[in-house]
Amino acid sequence: MNKKTLLYSCLLLTLVGCAAKNIVETNGDKGDLVEVFNLDDKKFDKFITKKKSTNEEVSSPIEVKEKKDLKKPAHTIKNKKVAKTSKKAKKSKSAKKEKVVKGTTQSHTESKVVLAPKKNPQEAKDYPKSFIKYNKYKKFWDQYQPITRPGEKISLQVSWTLFNAGVATIETVGDLEIGGQDVIGYRATIESAEYFENIYKLKDVLDTYISKETHLPVKYVLKQRESGQSVDDLQLFDHEELKTYFWYNRLKKGKTKKQEKSAYTPKYFMDSFSAIQFLRGLPLSVGKKIEFPVITRTKVWLFSAVVEKTDEIDFLGKQVKAYKIKAETKYPGVLKKSGDIIFWLTADERRVPLKLEAKIKIGSVKASIIDYKKGNDKL
Repeated sequence: MNKKTLLYSCLLLTLVGCAAKNIVETNGDKGDLVEVFNLDDKKFDKFITKKKSTNEEVSSPIEVKEKKDLKKPAHTIKNKKVAKTSKKAKKSKSAKKEKVVKGTTQSHTESKVVLAPKKNPQEAKDYPKSFIKYNKYKKFWDQYQPITRPGEKISLQVSWTLFNAGVATIETVGDLEIGGQDVIGYRATIESAEYFENIYKLKDVLDTYISKETHLPVKYVLKQRESGQSVDDLQLFDHEELKTYFWYNRLKKGKTKKQEKSAYTPKYFMDSFSAIQFLRGLPLSVGKKIEFPVITRTKVWLFSAVVEKTDEIDFLGKQVKAYKIKAETKYPGVLKKSGDIIFWLTADERRVPLKLEAKIKIGSVKASIIDYKKGNDKL
C-alpha cells in the first residue's frame, strides 16, 4: 500500500505522472464489477449490490395461487393431481401409522435436522496468529456511532501545488442490500478540472458498502478512468469465512495487467475508503489516539490517528470549531511509516470533512470544502 491509497481514503488523488490527454474507455465502465469480472464461483453472487425494496416481494401468479391454496381447508382444494394420487396418499398414511414408535412417526423423526456448529476461522491451522491479536481493536467498534445520512453530499476543491486540480465529492447512499443484509453505501467521485486536463485527466468513482449491523465493510469498488490508463478494482469481504477476495484489471499503453488474490482477514477492519467514514463516527477529543486494521488488495496495514488540537476553520463562509487530526499508515511487523495526512473534521455531531493536506513526492495535495448538502438524518 502507498500514500496514494490513503489519499483515496480522503478522496484525493496524487495528480502526477502520465500527461496523456485521452482517457482510456473500457466495456467495464457500467455495471456491477461482480458481473463485469464474470466470476464463475456462485458464492460471489451474493455480493451483487441491490436497491433495498420498500414493498413486499412481487410473487408470480403461480406463487400467489399456491399461497391462497394453503389458506383453504384441504378438502376444498381443486387439484386434479390430488384425485389421481388419493390412493397413494391413503397407503402412505397407513404406512406411517404402522411405523409409529413411542408416539413418534418415522417421518417426524426424520424431520429433525441437527446443524453442525460453524467452525471459527481463527482456529484454522493456517490462520495468521497475529490477526487474533487484532481482536483488541473491537473497542473502537464498541464506541462507534454511525453518521449515516442518505443524501449527504460533500464537495471539496482539490489542488496540486499551485494548480486547481479538480473536485472530489463524497456522497452517502442509503436503502441498499448485499447478500440479504442491509448496507450503507458511500461514493466518492474525483474529476479533474478542465484546464488541468493537459497535465492529468481523470474521472474516478469509488464505492464502499458497510453493514448496518456489524459496521464492517462488505464490498469495495474502484473504477479509475485516467490519462493513459483504465483500472477496475474489486474487493469482497466474507466475514463468516474471514476472507477477502480481490480482482484487478488495468489497461495501460495497450497492455493489460490482471490480478486475482484471496487471503484471511482480521475479525475487525475497514477498507481504505470506509476508514475515514469510520473515524467520523468515533468519539473524538484532543489527545485521543485511534488505531485499527485496514485491508487494501488483501494486504493488512494499520491506520493510526491522533487528535492534535481544535482549530477555527472556514465552513462555507462561517468559522467553526474543527478537530485537527494527523493520520499515518503503518505496516505490521516493522511498522514502517508510509506518510502523513492532516485533515480537519467539524467538532459537532456531523463531523464534516472541511480541509485536508498531504505532501507527496512532487509538491503537495490540498483540499477544501466548497459545497455541503446535509442529507437525511433518519435512516
